[in-house]
Amino acid sequence: KPIGAVTDIVPMILHNLGLEDRLTVTYHGYQNSTEAAEALHKNYVDVIFPYYNDLWVAEHYGLINTTDMMEVNFQIIHRRGFKIADCQKYAIVASDLMQKAITLKQKADAELVVVDSFEECLEAVKDGRADAVIGNNLRMVKLLHEARFNDLYAVPIFAISTLGFGTSVDAPALQILLQHGLEMLPREYVSTSFQKYTVAENEYTVWNFVQNHLLLVFGLLLLIILLL
Repeated sequence: KPIGAVTDIVPMILHNLGLEDRLTVTYHGYQNSTEAAEALHKNYVDVIFPYYNDLWVAEHYGLINTTDMMEVNFQIIHRRGFKIADCQKYAIVASDLMQKAITLKQKADAELVVVDSFEECLEAVKDGRADAVIGNNLRMVKLLHEARFNDLYAVPIFAISTLGFGTSVDAPALQILLQHGLEMLPREYVSTSFQKYTVAENEYTVWNFVQNHLLLVFGLLLLIILLL
């Protein structure tokens, strides 16, 4: 079952337009925005979300986007104790052209370590194959919360993108319809929807503490047993 902000936003748009009983929506997941843009270009899907407002991607794949719905910040992730100035090897996802462009914009002479997924980018930084990776905060928040990436550190950079819905240039009526639906959404509805899922997925529980401080917990348990 699909989850995420889009499953809140799209039904609300359809409701506002009075179309919830007339249209059936199906969701298809993609690894990144470039793969989604390719799917839209090949008519596998009608709409992509989130679509990060990028002129090159828009021209290359024949896309038009709705009004920007919210801003997304980018961060450099590196191992703790590592200085950004010393980062030369950057991990990127092979199919993510936008990530590649942002990486080279930040570090023109970067040595690119190409992998298959963003999760593998973080693994590459963790095991030393790469020095750093650049990604947006929406994508990173869940992965960086996992205990296995405790040694990675995220630093905000001055790179901001905006996101909205993307449609084909051959479907201007659909873009206008989506735009009208977005304008009917309550103020801050989109950002609140994203926040709801990122916060829900990253609540810090007792089990999170145990995972992140396993030796400390076992040490305390052993001390308690010895004192009994």
